Amino acid sequence: MPESESITFRADRDLRAALDARARDRSPQLVARRDLARWYAFLAERLARVRLTRAEAHLLLDLTNGTLFEPFTALLWIEVADAEDTYFTRWGVDRAALVGTLRALDVGAVLAIQDALERFWVVPRADVDAGLLAVGLLRED
Repeated sequence: MPESESITFRADRDLRAALDARARDRSPQLVARRDLARWYAFLAERLARVRLTRAEAHLLLDLTNGTLFEPFTALLWIEVADAEDTYFTRWGVDRAALVGTLRALDVGAVLAIQDALERFWVVPRADVDAGLLAVGLLRED
């Protein structure tokens, strides 16, 4: 892969207005690149503050397998609260405790968890724990 590669997308009216509002003397493309880098750094910082048990991370992975998260939805706790009992039995997780943990998180942390779950499914892995470590949902500490 080249050091720098062109990626093209169409910006709808609202996104274009947001880019233009930040552009001043820069091109919208440079603003989009800067903002995307900033967003990924923000997600990494928020995810670093999240502490899930191995069982909780596995349950979230299991529960959201195949889920397409909406761009601005941070209601993961509702999906967990509404999940079938089999998920909690399978992973030995207390529903109320996990719902409480997720509800206490700020929007950035929830979006960071959702991003990590999405990244997990991009690269198939034989070792699930290694995958959860790679995307930041588990820690070695």
